[in-house]
This record gives sequence, structure tokens and C-alpha cells, in this order.
Amino acid sequence: MKSINYYLTLLSLFSLSILFAQPTPPSGRRWVKVNELSDEFNQSNGIDGNKWHDTHPFWAGRAPSNFKKGNAFVRDGFLQLRSTLRRDPNSVGDRFKDIWVDAAAVVSKSRAKPGYYYEARMKASSLSMTSSFWFRVGQFSEIDVIEHIGDPSRPNRQNDLPFQYHANTHYYGKHAGLGNLPAEWRMPARGRDRFHNFGFWWKSPRELLFYYNGRQVMRIVPRAPLDENLLMIFDTEVFPFATAGVANIGLPRPARLRDNSKNTMLVDWVRVFRLANANGGGNPGSGGGAPIGRTISLRKSGGNRNFITAERDGNNQMIARGTSAGPWEQYVVESHPKGGIALRAKSNNKYLQVQNKNLNAPVVARGNAKGDWEHFQWKSKGNGKVAIRSAHAEKWLQASWTDNAAVVFPRGPVDQGWETFEFSVLGGKEAAVIEEDTAITLNAFPNPTTDILYIDGAAEDDIVYITDMMGRRIYEGVLNKEFNEIQTSSWPQGVYILHTSRNKETLRIIKQ
Repeated sequence: MKSINYYLTLLSLFSLSILFAQPTPPSGRRWVKVNELSDEFNQSNGIDGNKWHDTHPFWAGRAPSNFKKGNAFVRDGFLQLRSTLRRDPNSVGDRFKDIWVDAAAVVSKSRAKPGYYYEARMKASSLSMTSSFWFRVGQFSEIDVIEHIGDPSRPNRQNDLPFQYHANTHYYGKHAGLGNLPAEWRMPARGRDRFHNFGFWWKSPRELLFYYNGRQVMRIVPRAPLDENLLMIFDTEVFPFATAGVANIGLPRPARLRDNSKNTMLVDWVRVFRLANANGGGNPGSGGGAPIGRTISLRKSGGNRNFITAERDGNNQMIARGTSAGPWEQYVVESHPKGGIALRAKSNNKYLQVQNKNLNAPVVARGNAKGDWEHFQWKSKGNGKVAIRSAHAEKWLQASWTDNAAVVFPRGPVDQGWETFEFSVLGGKEAAVIEEDTAITLNAFPNPTTDILYIDGAAEDDIVYITDMMGRRIYEGVLNKEFNEIQTSSWPQGVYILHTSRNKETLRIIKQ
């Protein structure tokens, strides 16, 4: 845990804007924390193995350094990445190529996505090595939020590199041959002297924004769309030569590698956010359009179509065996503090929960509060149907159509078939009104647009069309990806209207 002195220091610095908010979201949107990629590093039992690999699982490191398991650890409320001396550099044949430094790395187990905002509070080591926050392990791309040299051993680089906020992009695979594209900004203090907040908004595959202490300071328009999901990485590396956009910094000094006050990069926290609808919903599948505050019933959408019962006594497991929407088959839909929804069973006034991430344990009505186990996402499927996903287990709830008393499990890999439920809002609402209330809110970003537009809120296989102000249709297509992409570079400047075949909303688009 972080010490009392740490929190007193943080409190004293609050008036100096040490704590920062995320970038201003687009109109009608808000930021929601992505817990599987966020970490405060306060746990007493070391690195969270559910979130992180404690070394790099796919790469040994950059010679003359290799990653060493154990050099990355959590202690005193910080992720610590320590670089140490493996052997005296004078004992190796080639100190530029032979391994004599043990470096450190942690790699996320969940994948980072376009559209998310990432922020880490970091302090660099006092070494002639990188202290880095970056994304890779895809097929064709790399994004370096910051590669910082805390204390270069080349004396002529002391006036620039320790103050440098250096970001970069690299291109591989299908984009091989494209040169890297960096950006740089001078910080007001050296990276090794204090903690700094480094933020990165992957605003779209064609626009990357970089932040320092909550203020945008750099922008990169990639040479090719960076639209693949990547792993998030913190690491340290030796750079023996000027390469990969990193200057000739000089090799680390052995005495510094032996000194734990100099050889350790610190990460206070990393926090990741996604955009959600401002009304409490989110991207399709996060809770958008859920009938918050209303009592509903749920029933299987196939098989015998039994209602889902929350047993009042016994083990309170969810079973599809109700023949009507009685008191045990009623649930109150509530907003969850982390976005999405919680479902409270009226049979015992307990919240539905998935027991940690146990996919073989039934969903039960036992939760006393709205925690991670009680966190769900609501995805309207149209025609009075919904799919419900456990945000913690990352699986869709399912009830077998072939079992007449099917237990509800969090096992579904997709939101189809067994993972869909018919629902009704109880209390006299008309069916047409229910369907309108559960429609997913339509959104498009960036808006205004210059060359590309992403559509959020269109149902799978929805037909999307765009008209100009005279009603002339200039675009029509079937969209079925998580981030639906439309090229707008050839459009004349002006105002356009976005329509979909299933969503009654229209949206005004500005082309600049």
C-alpha cells in the first residue's frame, strides 16, 4: 500500500493540478473506466496475475539487455521495473551485443483498443535506458506513448533527452516499408526527478493524441490506419545504437545498475477509459438504452421460453423454470457505478452476481452491493430481446433451450441464440414504447470529420445511409463491425444526415 506520507504529499500537490481529468469527450458521450486494463498497484500480494504478465511473454528484450522475471514487481503501492547488472560488461566479448544487463517488463493480458484513453503516472529511472509505456504484439503496428531516457551516459545529451517526451509509431507486416513517425515535446522537468502524467487518446485509427499532465501536447496522424487491438506494455531497455527512433544515448553505467535508488522505473497507476453514452449507456453491449429504474422480467427466447427465476431460498441460483412473471421472476434494472447495469432480484432484494470468473458456477442472486461481480452490460437485440454480459467474467449469460429447467451460466462467447432473452417492462408500458426505450443510441466520431467517420450504435448488419441536406443519398452500406468505418475524404464540405434502417434516430454530421 502507498504510505501515509505519499498521500499527504499528493494532497499538498492537489492545488498544483497533479490530478487530471480525461480529455473532453464528444457531445453526448462520457468516459467509463476499463477495469481490466487499469491498475492502482496497491495490492499487497504482488503483480495482479489476472491483468499482467510479469515479464514479456513473446520477446526476450533488446540486446545487450534481456528481460528478467522478478525484475518487475509491485511494492509500496507502485509497479517497479528494476534494471540490474547481470555481469561486468568487461567480461563479455561484445558489450553492445552480448547480454550483460537484466531489464524488466510487464505486459497486459487484455488488449487495448482504438477509441480508448490511456493514462499512466510514471517516474523514470536514473539510467541510460528507456523507461517506456507502449503498445504492440499485433500483426502490423506499434504505438509508443513515451520512450524516455532518464539519465543518458553520453554527456552531450543531458540537456535534451532527460526533458524529452518522445512518442512514436512503427509499421510492420502489411505496412512494412513505411518509416516510423514520431513526435516530441520538451517537458518542464526531467523525467527522473518527479512523477509525470502521460496520456494517450487513441481517438481513431487515423488520429493519435498525446497528453502531459492533462494537456494535449502532441498529435500523430499515422502513415496507415492503426486499427488492430494491441497489448499494453511497460518496460526498460538498453539502446546500444541510435535505432527505432531512439537517439544514441550511451550504455548504462554498472554502478547505477547496482544502485536501487537509481535503477528503478516507477508507475504509480495506469487508468484506461472508454467512451459511453452520456445517458448511462455505452458502446453496444455496455448498457445503452437499458430501462434504468424499471422492473422487468426475463425469459428464454427459445425452447420452452420459461421465465428466469431467482429462488428466494436455497442457493438463489438463476433457473429458467417460471411459467409466468411472478414475484420471483422480477428484477429491477439499476445503473452500475462503473457504467452498464446491475440487476436486483425482487425475490430477496439481492443483486445478481457472477461468482468471480467461474464460468461453471451459476449466476446467483446474492450480491449485497454493486461490485465487480454484480457488474453487467446490456445489449438490445431488437424486437423485445436483450443479451446480458458479465463485465467481470467477459462472457454472455446463457440459458440452454434444450433444458426445460435451464440454469443460467456466464459462458456465452457470443450474443446469439442461448445468450438472448425476451424481456418485458412490467407496469403497463406498451410494447412499442418498450422497444423505443431500448434502442441503442446512435453516435458518430470524430464529428466534425475530415477523412474518416466511425459509427457507434448501429445494430449488427444494420443498413446505414447518409444524405446531404437536399435529401440526396451519398452513402449506403451494411455495417457489422465494432468500429464501423466510413471514408469521408471525398465528400464536399457541408452538413449531412446519418440514418440507419433499425434505429429511429438521425444524426447530423459535419464534413470539414
